[in-house]
Amino acid sequence: MGVRTVVASAAAPLVYRFFSSRERKGKTPEDAEHQPLLTPVPTYAGDGAGRSSVRGSPERFRRDSGLDRVPEELDDAPVPGTERAFEEADEDPQWDLEEQGLYTGSYRRVVAAYTLVPVSCLLMFAVFAVLPRTAWHAPSPSPVPSPSFHGRELLLSAALWALAHLLRVPLFTLASALLPPFPAAATVLSTAAHVLLQTLLRLSSFALLPVHLENHSHTRTPSWRDPAFGQAWWLALGWAAADAAVGIAQGYVQISLYRAVLLSEEQARELVLRYGEGLVGQPRHGKIFLTESPLDIAAPGEGVNGSGVEEAVERDLEALVALKTREELEEVYGVPVIKIPVFVSALQRIDAIILSLGLTLLLAAAYLRSSLAITLPAVLLVHLALALLYTPPVLPRIGVHTAAYVGLLAGLGCLFAGLGMWGALSFEDLNRLIETNELKRVVDKVFPFEQAKEALLHLAAQQHIGKVVIQVVKE
Repeated sequence: MGVRTVVASAAAPLVYRFFSSRERKGKTPEDAEHQPLLTPVPTYAGDGAGRSSVRGSPERFRRDSGLDRVPEELDDAPVPGTERAFEEADEDPQWDLEEQGLYTGSYRRVVAAYTLVPVSCLLMFAVFAVLPRTAWHAPSPSPVPSPSFHGRELLLSAALWALAHLLRVPLFTLASALLPPFPAAATVLSTAAHVLLQTLLRLSSFALLPVHLENHSHTRTPSWRDPAFGQAWWLALGWAAADAAVGIAQGYVQISLYRAVLLSEEQARELVLRYGEGLVGQPRHGKIFLTESPLDIAAPGEGVNGSGVEEAVERDLEALVALKTREELEEVYGVPVIKIPVFVSALQRIDAIILSLGLTLLLAAAYLRSSLAITLPAVLLVHLALALLYTPPVLPRIGVHTAAYVGLLAGLGCLFAGLGMWGALSFEDLNRLIETNELKRVVDKVFPFEQAKEALLHLAAQQHIGKVVIQVVKE
């Protein structure tokens, strides 16, 4: 047993107790940086519901079984439930590796696959950026020209989003201090406070810009023809762009935590064979003991002497920190981050963009109508319900894919409701264009009045393209 093994064995219980005390007190701001962006507050890691949801976590299984014990204890009495027949390990080596916190796969391939997330976000942002000028382009020029690029709106909304993002950690700390015995209640309270803060910051952007209807409007009803519609639209895009940028960056950071535990198929097969030869501890005659850390497995027999002891301990501590962070992410998602399909991760970011557009349009229309008393509670309720889906008591139970699909449906509902409040989904403007001959009718066939029966038969045959006209001659 080398110097490195002795030092690591002595340091592991101290590091474990240090992290356990952080769990009881709540997460630090550094921990919150690795949490999923759609979680509105840092997640807690107490001994309540959040822990029970990941009892089968491979990282937690390995921590509970080996890191808090010295090698002599492991050799004398293996932890119950950690040994299995080597024949069973051959049948399912992937399961054995995941119990040790190891996964088969290529890190470069995982990173390359995650590129779908930023690419899809850029495409969605480009579509929504050109949509107002293509789908809701006014035929006559507006008395007040609208700029083609709304830089002020983008910068203002991005700054307000950053403020809300930075304040989520103090809100969680305050909620944890108010409800220390109830971590789940503290999560709900901090989530509600963060949702309220985001909504108030969205409303403040309308006053800071400011967003108002032009004087030429005969009615105070918001319309997509008014420049205020473009301002609200670009405020929403700025908010969504900041959200997507930080979320994508956090996604890459989370994936990087698994770089050291991703093995190729050849390495995984070699490790399973070494287990069968009794590489871990003393020879075990066909038994496999899952108690050794990945660092020792990857470099068996590596000795450290002299000045290298401190460097070796630092590497081990960094590995423990990465292990702890991976466990916290598994408590939020319920599964390892690299096991989440890339399509679901991209859908989460698209959900955030659509939801930002919908909520901003709803709040802007209510702000201009002075009817916040009706719209504001509904917006808060929908936003809070979606935010609670991404909290540790809920997300591991329903799954990331379910939360993403529910978020998509809710976001689309908010978007269409917001467009409806601005009159962007009505046929009034279409009828007006037809009446002023700016949009010509498509006529399929004209029948004289005497052939009205033939006209009805032609209409009933459903073979016409356009209008079927019956011409009446006035005498």
